[in-house]
Amino acid sequence: MLWKHEVAGSIPATLTMKEELERLEKLRKLKENWDSYGGSPPTKEAAERAIQFIKGTFIAPLPDGGIQITFGEDEDVFIDIHPDGTWMVESFDKE
Repeated sequence: MLWKHEVAGSIPATLTMKEELERLEKLRKLKENWDSYGGSPPTKEAAERAIQFIKGTFIAPLPDGGIQITFGEDEDVFIDIHPDGTWMVESFDKE
């Protein structure tokens, strides 16, 4: 599975899921003030949730010609991309 992301000022990169998970692990190792503005490294909880989203992504067609992207191991976030390019996000808390 490939993922696209953009880093400010760079050319968009296509990474495999494995590479994204490795990148996330590197982000977890950031030190306090990593951005010179007092930035904190990602917390363990934030990283674990990000992993759930990365591992649980599913892309499917919609009957109207759009595409749905589902995130989360429990399919708790949906992005519906309509045929005209507009989009909508839905989120469900299963707890």
